[in-house]
Amino acid sequence: MFKKYKMKFRYLLRPFFIMINGKRKAMNHDEWTSYLQQIKKDILCNPEEFLGPDRPDQRLTENIIDDVFQEYIKEREYLEHGSHKAH
Repeated sequence: MFKKYKMKFRYLLRPFFIMINGKRKAMNHDEWTSYLQQIKKDILCNPEEFLGPDRPDQRLTENIIDDVFQEYIKEREYLEHGSHKAH
C-alpha cells in the first residue's frame, strides 16, 4: 500500500516539485528549505486538495509525504553536489 500511494503522490506532486526547482535558484539554502517545508505543511493541512480523495489514513499519508519529500531533497542534493564530485 505504501509503494502504491508513494508512486501516486509523487506523480500528483510533480508540478509542485517543478515549481520548487524553479524557485531554488532565486533563494539561498535556508530560504529554499523553509519554502519547501511550507509547501509540505500546506499539503498535509489540505491533503484532499493536493492528493485527491483516494488516499490512506492521515498518519500513513504523512509518512508517505515525508518519504517523498526526503527523496526529493536527496535527489536535489545529488544533482547540485554529488554529480560534480570527481570520481
